[in-house]
Order: sequence, then structure tokens, then C-alpha cells
Amino acid sequence: MMPKPTDSKPIRNQRRWPLWKKLLVAITALIVSFGLAETIITALYLRGDIEPRSIWVHATDNRAAAVQYDPVLGYHLNSTSTRMMIIGSNGAIESSGTFRGNNLGAPDNDDFSPNRGPDNRKRFVVLGDSFTSGLYMERSWPDVAETLSQQDNSPVELLNFSIDGGGLANWQQVLTRIIVADDYDIDGIIFAVYGTDLSRPFTFWDQVIPGYNQPMRLGRWPDFDVRQPGAIGRDQLEPLDTWQVVSSQVFDQYLSGQRRPPISRPFRLYLTGKCRALLSTLFQHDGESGQLLESLQHLPDAELFFRDRRHVISRIENALQKQRLPALVVHIPYREVLLARAGVPSENMAFYLESVGQSWETQAFAKLIHADFVDGSEAFKDCSVAEIRDNWLPIDGHWNQAGAERFAKFLAPILKSWPGQAKPTGNTSSASRPR
Repeated sequence: MMPKPTDSKPIRNQRRWPLWKKLLVAITALIVSFGLAETIITALYLRGDIEPRSIWVHATDNRAAAVQYDPVLGYHLNSTSTRMMIIGSNGAIESSGTFRGNNLGAPDNDDFSPNRGPDNRKRFVVLGDSFTSGLYMERSWPDVAETLSQQDNSPVELLNFSIDGGGLANWQQVLTRIIVADDYDIDGIIFAVYGTDLSRPFTFWDQVIPGYNQPMRLGRWPDFDVRQPGAIGRDQLEPLDTWQVVSSQVFDQYLSGQRRPPISRPFRLYLTGKCRALLSTLFQHDGESGQLLESLQHLPDAELFFRDRRHVISRIENALQKQRLPALVVHIPYREVLLARAGVPSENMAFYLESVGQSWETQAFAKLIHADFVDGSEAFKDCSVAEIRDNWLPIDGHWNQAGAERFAKFLAPILKSWPGQAKPTGNTSSASRPR
């Protein structure tokens, strides 16, 4: 039997899309995909999951302010223990502790008196910012250094007059209106300088009572002349959304992860911004950074750093001379600078150079007030990249408890032998450091 012929139709030539159509489809798919990714990532950024911000939080019973305005210190801490934490906008707990003020409302566990104690131990006043006040930790570095000195049978008393967010103007107020005015019997003044401390006018805080879930209020004088500090009112304070005051219930919810702190961010397209930043780095001139680095090879004249603040420096210098007090200026380093020195490429060269300038400004300050100078970065000079990160909070720019303790261990032996003489010599030099 003959096989049945199979019907076959001629195969038509399939029409190929022109190149412009293929490009149009590809570009459309790319735009849609990018738009979808931009929507999701921007939403996560605005929510605080991407590039999380650190938020300081303390609990209140709504009956008394844990932090209130003080015309000399800048704030007065309540004597009742207050719980404190630093939490990321992504819900991660970075640090937690408690703080309380002493008889003067300062961040010290011990009360202050102008008179020296019966054991005649060395006494130093410590002036610093939040790195030194240590409200967010269980123990500040001055507290740890005191304990170390006792264990070494060379007890030192450190009177911690530091204030969060404070700096030069606050320190001058404490020195002239408390230490000199009350004739404190001490052996010297320690200035723990970080970042922009020497550029800060008088800083003051206040907590609104009553009221839960409100931000702390922060104020700064527009210049370096504190004329009528007692006249400061709440209308001169601005809310600071990175420090929140909450009820104990909300505080516990933050700790347990049941709730996140609210965050307010200006709207911006996150992916688009990152693409623009990437493109801008491609067209940067490496020569510009090299020229800036070259210009920082020699320390400028000390006077150039403080043209608008020279009168404040003079008041500090005069107060030290009047009381015949030696001074020690200690520079507290940026984490990013330590990482760059350890081999991590700097993501922001401008910031790195600015930090170098601030370090020089600190040395210039020491020169002007005839103080000894200590580079606090030496406390971390032998640390690996991992160890440096382990000594700092993961999101916030402050060091953690381990970093504070490492700094205290570095500084305690220096304080044991400082000052070398009972009275200042008037010469600026590096304080003796054990090798």
C-alpha cells in the first residue's frame, strides 16, 4: 500500500523585529525595573532600614525632667537614675545604660566639692562632650580611669563636667563660673576634644514636661558671647528628633523589638541619588585631593584657627593662669580616621581632610593655653580594622563601652605621672606617655 502523501505548507519566513524595536523594549523593561526597584528601596530608606540613623532615647516618668536647662553647664541631670539607649532606625539596639546627675547635675557618680578629700589624692576636672559624659553607656571613660588608678594604688579623682553636644563655650563657663569662682582645689584641667568641639558656642538642653514621646530641645547661642544665660526660654530651643523622650512602656517596647522609633527624613529618590554620586566620583580629579593633602603638611599658625573665638580662648588661658593650673588637651579620634589609617579606603576624602584639620586645631588650642597635648588615637594604633569596629557603635559615630575602656586604659598611666611639675611651665609639649 502506497503511503499517504503528507500535506505540507510552505514555511513562511518569520519577520524579524527591527533593531530600534528591540532597543525600545529593552529600555522600557530597564526603566520599569529601575522604577520598581527605586520605589521599594526608597520606601525602605524613608522607613529607616537603609542607611539607618541612630536615635538617642531616654525614659521618663513624666513627673520630673531628667535633663533640664542650666545656665552654666548647659544642662542639669536629675539625681534619679534614668534609662538611656541608642537605637537604630532599623530597630537595632546599639547601646543601653542609665545616667544620673550628681549634686551639681553633672554626669558623675560622685558629688563635687571645691575641697580636696582627706586622702589627698590627685584631682582633675574633665571637660568634654558626649564621648566623655558617657550617658549612653554603663560607665564613662573618666569613671573607668578612676577605678584603674585605684587598682594601681595611685588613686585619681576625675570631676566630670562634660556635656553632650557641648564644647569650647561651655567649658569656659564651667572653668570661670565654677572652678575659679568656687576656688576648686585641683591639680589640673583635662580637655577631651572631639570633632567640632572647639567650634561650638554655648550649648544648652531642656526637656518638655509634661509630655511623652517628644524630642529633646537643643539650643545654641548664635555667637560665643554668653551675655544673659539665665534669660534663655523654651522659645529659643529647637526640637532635636535624634534624641527622643518616651514613656517607660515605649522604652521597653523598643528594647524588646516590638516597636521602632519614628524617623523623619526628607524625601529623595535613593537609587537615583546613588547613581549620581557614582557618576560624580568617576569625574573627580585625583589631583585636587593630592593638592589638599600637600597643603596640610605644615601646621598653620595657631591664631588662624580661632579668629572668631580668640576671646574665649583668652578667658580660658587667664583662668588657668589665675589658678596656676596645668592643662592637658587630649584629642579623641574619629572612627573613620582610624579605619583609614588601618588601610580602609576613605569613602569621603573631604571628611577625612576636615578631620585632619580638626586634629591640628586641637593642637593649636593646646598651644594657645600652654597645655600639654596627647593624641588619643594612639590608644587604638595597634588595632586591626575588626578591632576598631568592635570598639565603636555599628551605626552611631560614638565609641562603645569597649572603646571607652580602652581609652581609659591608655590615659590612666599618663594621669599617674601628669603633671610632671606642681605648676605649669608655660611651654607646650607632649605629655609623658609610657611606651
